[in-house]
Amino acid sequence: MQHENSRIELGNTRFDLASRILTGIGGEPIALRPQSVEVLLELINRQGQLVARDHLLDTVWSGVHVSDDSLMQCISDIRRAIGDKDHRIIQTVPKKGYRLVATKTSRVESSNRTAPHSLKHVATIAVVVLFAVLGIWTVFSSSVAISDQPTIVVLPFEDLTGDDRWKRLGRGLSIDIANELATNSKIGVIGSETAFDVAALDTLDAGRNLNATFALDGDIQAQRNVLRISARLLDVEEGTVLWSEKWHRNPENYLAIQDDIVTRAHASLVAYFWFGALNRAIAQKAEKKSGPSLTAYEQFLLGIRNIQWTKADYGKALKHFHKAVEIDPDYGRALAMIGLMKLWISDVSKDDVRERLEEESRTAIRKAFSHEPHDAFVIFMMSTVHVAEGRIEAARRSVLTAVEHSPNNPDILAMSALQSITVGMVGKTPKEWAQKALFLNPKGPPWHRLGLAVTTFYTEDYEATISALADAPPHHKKFVYLAAAHMLLGNEKEARAAADFVRKTFPDYTLAGDFDFQLNPSIAHMIRHAALAGVPIGDRSKLPAAAVAGAGN
Repeated sequence: MQHENSRIELGNTRFDLASRILTGIGGEPIALRPQSVEVLLELINRQGQLVARDHLLDTVWSGVHVSDDSLMQCISDIRRAIGDKDHRIIQTVPKKGYRLVATKTSRVESSNRTAPHSLKHVATIAVVVLFAVLGIWTVFSSSVAISDQPTIVVLPFEDLTGDDRWKRLGRGLSIDIANELATNSKIGVIGSETAFDVAALDTLDAGRNLNATFALDGDIQAQRNVLRISARLLDVEEGTVLWSEKWHRNPENYLAIQDDIVTRAHASLVAYFWFGALNRAIAQKAEKKSGPSLTAYEQFLLGIRNIQWTKADYGKALKHFHKAVEIDPDYGRALAMIGLMKLWISDVSKDDVRERLEEESRTAIRKAFSHEPHDAFVIFMMSTVHVAEGRIEAARRSVLTAVEHSPNNPDILAMSALQSITVGMVGKTPKEWAQKALFLNPKGPPWHRLGLAVTTFYTEDYEATISALADAPPHHKKFVYLAAAHMLLGNEKEARAAADFVRKTFPDYTLAGDFDFQLNPSIAHMIRHAALAGVPIGDRSKLPAAAVAGAGN
């Protein structure tokens, strides 16, 4: 395609191929990140054709290893900018890539005369080009709104020692944390160059100057052989500190420090999408808004917030996830959470309800996968579908792929550890996943400990299982594993107390209903001791004889 003097219409916007500028109906500039511009250009160059994901990753991020989340972020960024809510202009081809279907391509005739309106337009374009050169794209000015999504500015960490080396580290931390946060397409991250321009201001003033919802700052101080780094997240409107963390490191390995702090900060702030400090803050703000004004992401987070580990709470959470999908029908993670909630409800429901809920769960998860086949959480949830179908090897691949996609994500690591025995994984690797989740986000949600409990149980460290479950939430599996672990240690009184809790709190729960899939000997061993403690068995015919040998009803 010839770029000179060419424009392409994308919905109610127009992209100038020569200047690489996107404008609205009135000629006003619309902000796009530099990578999003490159992705858009690749799609335009192959207009009407399927452009493979791998081609986009190799072309736009040549030589730099990034996850699929980076590409998904750019696609979401472009769709928001051009108003492509229904994905009619940029079409997703599941498991393959994307296709751009534009409405019109036009040539712009040159002229020696320039009308006053054209001069104004040229001036505007010149300013936008200047901003593009500086890399200031995420926020153009207070008058150019990107979307109604929450935004965050990550300021350079302040060097308190006067050493240029730590000043460079402070800027590097700011850039890398911002880039990590930008992989979440539901959060607007203000460009690093823009953040640096306001770094001299007080943190809250800098946030207000950029109309940011949140601001992240920090400082660096070197004392003898210890480098002290601190960070905090602030609510710009309220002026309150929402999260803070401190790290002490040996200052010798400069690059390792930067990588380590960025990984742990991102894990604590976002934890993928679930209980990170930033997501909790967005959910708290959403609670104060009226229903019609809530975004799909806010509904999603309110759903997460409603998970209090009882059957009734799962139902409340479901309502929010359904509302998120009503707003955004292609919201894969919300669809996957619908599947997860129905699966958990089915675990503690009667037989006649269980089968229907399990089928509805699989349907929701398959739909999620059709929309977001490269999302780590959606990939993980596909393991539950494969397990239900008796395809254990496929389920194992889904778990391993999810971890491969998000190796530093505490939510994915903890869930994968919890699911590991179901897909036939026992031993060192699942246990390391559980431990890494707690290491990356030590202030993370209590449910992360369920993964550690399960992995230590199947390495026969029953004391460690009981210790991990002490702070775990009241999920039904907590008490099933407590009953089994205490029984194996000879603590019959404690084992029966855990079994009694299951019967009273989850009256429809049965081991046969919870573990109605292809069992391996390790799970059968656990089930037998949980049953011996008094956890209800249910339909014995659905379980191996070894799993219920010697157990009563």
